[in-house]
Amino acid sequence: MFIKAEKIMPIYRYPNRSLTALAVGLALFSSLTVVADDTSAIEVIHVSGKAINDKGLSPKNSTVDGSFGDGIALKDIARSVTPITSEMIEQLNIIDLSDIQKVSPNSYSASGFGASSLPTIRGQLGELYQDGVRRQAGNNGFGIPMSFNAIDQIDVVKGAPPVLLGTSQRNGGFVNVHSKVAPTNDKFANLTASAGSWDHYRAQLDVATDIVEEQSGVRLSVEHIDNGSYYDYSGFQSDSIFAAFRLLPDDASTWDINVEYYDVDFTDNAGINRPTQALIDDGLYVTGQGVQPNGSTIPGANAIVSPTGLVKIDRSQVLTDPDNINNAQTFIVHSTYVRELSDKATFKNITYYQHLEREEIAQNSFVEIIDGADTAQNRVELAYQWNNDQSTIVAADIRYNKVLGYSQFTTEADLPIDLTVLN
Repeated sequence: MFIKAEKIMPIYRYPNRSLTALAVGLALFSSLTVVADDTSAIEVIHVSGKAINDKGLSPKNSTVDGSFGDGIALKDIARSVTPITSEMIEQLNIIDLSDIQKVSPNSYSASGFGASSLPTIRGQLGELYQDGVRRQAGNNGFGIPMSFNAIDQIDVVKGAPPVLLGTSQRNGGFVNVHSKVAPTNDKFANLTASAGSWDHYRAQLDVATDIVEEQSGVRLSVEHIDNGSYYDYSGFQSDSIFAAFRLLPDDASTWDINVEYYDVDFTDNAGINRPTQALIDDGLYVTGQGVQPNGSTIPGANAIVSPTGLVKIDRSQVLTDPDNINNAQTFIVHSTYVRELSDKATFKNITYYQHLEREEIAQNSFVEIIDGADTAQNRVELAYQWNNDQSTIVAADIRYNKVLGYSQFTTEADLPIDLTVLN
């Protein structure tokens, strides 16, 4: 066994340097202590401010009525809800359902046939409600456009409608629009006009006044739209007349009644048929009119297309025809009566009626005629507020629907139509 002995170095190898470091440390500590005790030299900065009025442009400060109760704040709703206020509608130029995507993510209104009539939410078709009642809107995303002349607020909700709103067909989500109401202590008149490219013109007059102050009021809103289009033989013309009346029978009751008549003439724009890579890259279109087995050139499901060549076409040439007919008229009545039974109990009655007529005769053999569609609904609600965090709504609802319509789509055919012959 070998034992190796080594000289152990002392801990304080440089005693002079250690004393110097200790002296410097004490000096710094003393300096910091003096500065900490002397606060007279510290600059004091006062920051003051005030809450900025967002002028209704922030959805988070809005309340929601109808879908989950009345006057519910967003933080109290366990759903994805985006309220779009009247200020937002004006400032963001929201004039149809497709514009809701400006505010609500993953929400828009598909216009696969040139006109949006139902919301598309989370990739699925949604429902359309007005004042908490499902409207006649459309089937498979194609119905009649909706006028925003009567609208004061829009609530976009993700997911299936709550049971309070009654039966529904679609579960992607829903849009509940709130009608304008008449004032009982105010008077105003607003005139709005706009013009845009491709001959887009719009004018709206909105006037209102109280009849008996704090008791009754009336409101009238009229709108005319006359839009041309970039696409050939395409356009949009509509007229809307809306009237609202509000009555406050007593301190505990409110009764709102409104009516609207809407007349619209629009284009069923299906886009360009016969898509090819040459059409996408160079605008080259395959020509040749389809011919049925009996020799007829009327578009039909069994027509055969024999290509005759490639022709460069303009992007404005689409599957529209000057002889197409597509119009609709609708009449809507809404009544909402609310009475506070006590500081915790509220009674509400909602009545709705809508009449719809529509005629579309397209040259691609598609026909849809609605000679009369009548829908009536009445719902009674009793809401009770147990405490600040809990409430219960009990409701009874009855709905009547009657439709007389004719549709012809079994022979609808787009491929046989040669756009170069049509245009």
